[in-house]
Amino acid sequence: QPILAPQQYWTLMDDKDFSEDSPDYADTEARAALLTYTPLPERTATNLANFVEHIRSTNPAEADQLQAQFASMNIIATLGDAMQDVGLDKNDIADAYTVWLLNAWSAAHGDLSETPPETAAAVSLQMKFAMLQAPDLLALDDALKQELAESLLIQGVLIAASASDAAGNPAASAEVAKAVRQGALTAGIDLDAIRLTDTGFVPVTP
Repeated sequence: QPILAPQQYWTLMDDKDFSEDSPDYADTEARAALLTYTPLPERTATNLANFVEHIRSTNPAEADQLQAQFASMNIIATLGDAMQDVGLDKNDIADAYTVWLLNAWSAAHGDLSETPPETAAAVSLQMKFAMLQAPDLLALDDALKQELAESLLIQGVLIAASASDAAGNPAASAEVAKAVRQGALTAGIDLDAIRLTDTGFVPVTP
């Protein structure tokens, strides 16, 4: 689901200063805990099972593969460790959205380079600011926050895996990029309308 429509997001960001000594940075950091949750293992099990069943409705073979993979490893903990390496928190819905958006943008643009921690932190801050403007998100209880975050994380890692598998095959990479673009548009995000910089995402200017 879209967090904010892109035009709302860029309008909100236009006059914001996120340098570390700025009021905008301080206010966002002070309120960031509103976007975190306390996870429960049983919720993760339910969320993964529901994700598999959702996939099964359109692709039973892929659902079986995912079910086997989820049974063989603690996918959320593994993702959490990888996120921690770049300063992100798996128990934060803004950081989960950061993972999804970075992977989606990278797949759409054929950029499989690793995201530097500084860039991940900049995007995370942008996502925190945007989500803190959305009362409906702030009103979610821990169970719904965990469901949202874990869904975003799984979608993000599947996008990254698809892009990696297609690497070196221009036709396959183009198909992945097309599918990711279409999926993002369904969520209200035009991945061609933004570009990634060292300081986060910025709108593409005509």
